[in-house]
Amino acid sequence: MQNRGRTPDNAGVRVRRYLIALTEPLVFVIVGLIVVFGSILMGYTMEHGHIIVLIQWSEFITIGGCATGAFLVSNPMSVVKGSIASVLSLLKPNPYNEKAYAELLQVLYDVFQKARKDGLVGLESHIEDPESSEIFKKYTFFRKNHHALPFLWRRWRRSATRFPASASWRRCSAS
Repeated sequence: MQNRGRTPDNAGVRVRRYLIALTEPLVFVIVGLIVVFGSILMGYTMEHGHIIVLIQWSEFITIGGCATGAFLVSNPMSVVKGSIASVLSLLKPNPYNEKAYAELLQVLYDVFQKARKDGLVGLESHIEDPESSEIFKKYTFFRKNHHALPFLWRRWRRSATRFPASASWRRCSAS
């Protein structure tokens, strides 16, 4: 009996694709919704339809229920849980506020000043061991961000050695 593409890896890829689709910029979502609803309303009114007829609560319940049921039937439980978690995460406030951006600029300023004074070799001890670095100790939000520090490390490594960053950047993400 063949496993018809329902492997855990395939489910993980589908969840990642869905999560990537959720992170599209809000402007595209708004423009897309305007185009969809504008097309529906324009097409309906071009055929001399009355728009008030389209607002039927029983239709919304029927169509929404069918769409939800089809989503539940066609996706594995991991995708359903991931979708629910993603929708609920939209209700959380954005952790990247004005203070976080200011801290990022301060970190970059300190790193660039250190590179200007000591060269790229002077940065090596700070990037290799961010827990004991006096630059990164001052900025807790940046140091605790598990995406920012490895990103900075890889970019520094690439510019310092002109070779692709090795897998040792994962040491930074352990903190």
